[in-house]
Amino acid sequence: MAQEGFKRKLTAILSADVVGYSRLMGDDEEATIRTLTNYLEAMGNLILHHRGRVVDTTGDNLLADFTSAVDAVNCAVEIQKDLAERNTELADFRKMEFRIGVNVGDVVEEEGRIYGDGVNIAARVEGLANAGGICISGRVYDHVENKLEYEYEFLGEQKVKNITRPVRVYRIFSFLRAAAQAPDLSQLELDYRERLKARYAEEAAYYVPLAGETTEVITTQPAKAPRTARRRRSRAKFEYQEWIPTGEDVKHVKLESLREAVDKYPCVILLGDPGCGKTTALEYLAYQFSDQPDKLPVFLHLSEFDSSLSLEDFIIQGWGGLLEAGHWGAKELAANMEEYLKAGKLLFLFDALNEMPLKGYRERCSVLRRFIDQRSVQGNRFLVTCRILDYSEELSGLQRVEVQPLSDDKIQQFLKNELPGEWPSLWQTLTQSDDSQYRLLEMARNPYMLTVMIDVFEEDSQLSQNRADLMQRFTQILLGWSKVKCTPDQWIDADMQFEALSVMAFEMQARSGFGTKVKTEQVKAVMPNKVQLDPNWPSQPTPPDQILSLAVSAKIIEMPVDRSTVRFYHQILQEYFAAYQMLKWDSNDLADLWYLPLLETEMPLWVRPENNYEPLPPPPPTGWEETTIIATGLAPENKTQLIHTLLQFNPVLAGRCLLQGQSRFDSAIRQAVIDRLLLTIANPEVALRVRIAAGEVLGHLGDPRLGQMVVIPAGKFLMGEGREQHELFLPEYQLGKYPVTNAEYARFIEAGGYQDKRWWTEAGWQEVGQRQNEPRYWQDARFNKPNQSAIGLSWYECVAYCRWLSTETGQLYRLTTEAEWEKGARGVEGGVYPWGNEFEVNRLNAREGDQKVCTNTPVGIYPTGVSPFGLFDCAGNVWEWCATRWKKPFPYDAYQNEWRAEYLEGRNLRVLRGGSWNYKAEVTRCGYRFKFQPYGWSDRGGCRLVSPA
Repeated sequence: MAQEGFKRKLTAILSADVVGYSRLMGDDEEATIRTLTNYLEAMGNLILHHRGRVVDTTGDNLLADFTSAVDAVNCAVEIQKDLAERNTELADFRKMEFRIGVNVGDVVEEEGRIYGDGVNIAARVEGLANAGGICISGRVYDHVENKLEYEYEFLGEQKVKNITRPVRVYRIFSFLRAAAQAPDLSQLELDYRERLKARYAEEAAYYVPLAGETTEVITTQPAKAPRTARRRRSRAKFEYQEWIPTGEDVKHVKLESLREAVDKYPCVILLGDPGCGKTTALEYLAYQFSDQPDKLPVFLHLSEFDSSLSLEDFIIQGWGGLLEAGHWGAKELAANMEEYLKAGKLLFLFDALNEMPLKGYRERCSVLRRFIDQRSVQGNRFLVTCRILDYSEELSGLQRVEVQPLSDDKIQQFLKNELPGEWPSLWQTLTQSDDSQYRLLEMARNPYMLTVMIDVFEEDSQLSQNRADLMQRFTQILLGWSKVKCTPDQWIDADMQFEALSVMAFEMQARSGFGTKVKTEQVKAVMPNKVQLDPNWPSQPTPPDQILSLAVSAKIIEMPVDRSTVRFYHQILQEYFAAYQMLKWDSNDLADLWYLPLLETEMPLWVRPENNYEPLPPPPPTGWEETTIIATGLAPENKTQLIHTLLQFNPVLAGRCLLQGQSRFDSAIRQAVIDRLLLTIANPEVALRVRIAAGEVLGHLGDPRLGQMVVIPAGKFLMGEGREQHELFLPEYQLGKYPVTNAEYARFIEAGGYQDKRWWTEAGWQEVGQRQNEPRYWQDARFNKPNQSAIGLSWYECVAYCRWLSTETGQLYRLTTEAEWEKGARGVEGGVYPWGNEFEVNRLNAREGDQKVCTNTPVGIYPTGVSPFGLFDCAGNVWEWCATRWKKPFPYDAYQNEWRAEYLEGRNLRVLRGGSWNYKAEVTRCGYRFKFQPYGWSDRGGCRLVSPA
């Protein structure tokens, strides 16, 4: 009778342990643990690849089960091959060899563990194997004899401990008996490399290397336990990471080229804005590695990875598919992919994660992530690109590298390559001094937009200031070039082509479940056969095949030789044409395209992966952001329907339209957008991710809240905690409603504050003023948005800023005393936190709860965290320097002048208050006192100003 309460199953069991483990531990315990950890991880990856499951790892033992005996034996063979190769890198006395036994038997399963004679027999059979060898039971042999071409030696019926009946045992003594000799692919590989190189050779000659930025985790004290190879490779090392567990810190790394990133990091997620050059960078890397014998580059478009394909099939299709279909035609190499992977020879360049079809998107991301995990440990390398706003940590664990805008030098290099004779004129146009022309230079930092500008300038000798206008002129030029190449009988009026392509682009984007590369028959099905440009005139024919051919000639779209698929030459082109069509719709009918889950109850759950310290991701993209931004730029001046409708459903995008679309809206519309953003960040029911995004856009538009002061009335309050708590009287004063922001501090930098000794204490000038030109994190994109609290300030810098601001305004501003800060933060009744006596995680930005932000936020986006006097961010977000020296005794002397010159001089420790985004609840109490050297450290320091009432 079956045992009640237990699940039984028939399964294949793999048991493995280390030969001579005690000797290895005795010789070098730390090295043995390190090797064992790496080997067990490699074994686990192979078990997963062969559809097995690791049941247990105890000491030097590993137990796994499989639904198939064939899978179990194949896995055992692959494990021994892999470990034998790894052992070649170790000295003889450090080699670690496993015995493996495999059995098929009935087992009891309880809470994921397995028990019974089936497990015991596997362990006993394992004990009969040689070091580096495999033994299998007779039941396994019966399953695999005619299915696997290995050589088996019958060891007879073995009497094994605790098993009543003898067990037939076989030893696998040759893993390669009937395996065909590996094909010689050297010539085919050489042909493929030449083909790859030829495809990108012309553009490579003009390529300007793109710079990148990333962060690295650095250990500042020895780890307590060895880490596995996979953990070392895949732990979070992202640019947006800042809080790191004790003993680790973050190093901000600038990369002069993306080749540097690929050489340095085995697995990279490359992020950037639309048109920043991600695809071109991958093409150039493929070109570079075509000559590198140790790595074989495989460039693939993720737009082709749809739900009908497994990842392996997608790779084989792209690598081995026909050249006529736009693939690589390396069928034999693709068929040998498994051997290349085992040898660690492949460099995968996966382009445009954001262009992958939406149906099953998350599932395919997970498959891709597991593939990278499993295959990177074998030495293969991976680079995946994605638009930065479309990326929501689907591939968390890869080294995050962000493409940087083109510097002035790189813009000039780009111009010299493309316009060797005329480049100085275009450079002068980009660098004229008025604000609108400065915006033009900023647009030129995007490689695609710079390419557009070059073509427009070459034709017109001038440039529009509006991105949409530039795109409009650019497409006119492309169609003009196409007309020159076309016979008159095949030409269709450019405006009619434009209309047909705009319909096609809008429909392709609306049906984005297909991805950006769409089958030609599907595209033709949505294209208009006739176009009516003017309601007073009849429609004119626009045969889809003819429109597509002309668009290919104009380099607006691209199609392979067999014309099986269509994709726009660049996604920005598709978005531009779709924007033109968007303007023809009633804005109310577009609401679904702009839907943003505004409320916390509507926001999809984002679970922070383990060891991930990146900032909370932005709200999920709609896929229509760039199209809408371009559409607002194309709209007639002060056409307000689109922006008003957009404000109702997506105020963040409405703000981006004003910022990035160079939209022609009057001050009333601008104010309406600002007002809606203010309402958004002030509503605690709005999702935190939306409030952060709205706050950041508001900062770029001009945050009207900055610089506000709050009157703190004269009177007594409770100061301190526990036995030190006491009553203290303070006269009336004004306190900053928010910490000082980057936008405010920028004025000090622009005024030459770091070059003017007048503002600095003597020690401050020696240690900071004459050594720096800006705060230490001023160029870090995590921390430098206009209305983020200024971060990374030393106490010396805060004092200098106050002195400069006082002279600039004629009004005294200074750092708070501890008493002034504490009264403003907690009110008069001695509350533990600004809002009361209980910690509530949703009221502040700290390293607590499910929505840790992992960076500082724009000020004032936690409306329920306000103090009794109406001050924001007194708990969390940024530590705030006080003028007070550490440790001023309690009861506090409120009459001591803490702003006199003598008190400010010297190198005394100074007090900080309020906690920070990277600290936990216990230090965000209003009464918590913290200290540090006045020269500051890391990201901690900010400040809040006080002024006489």
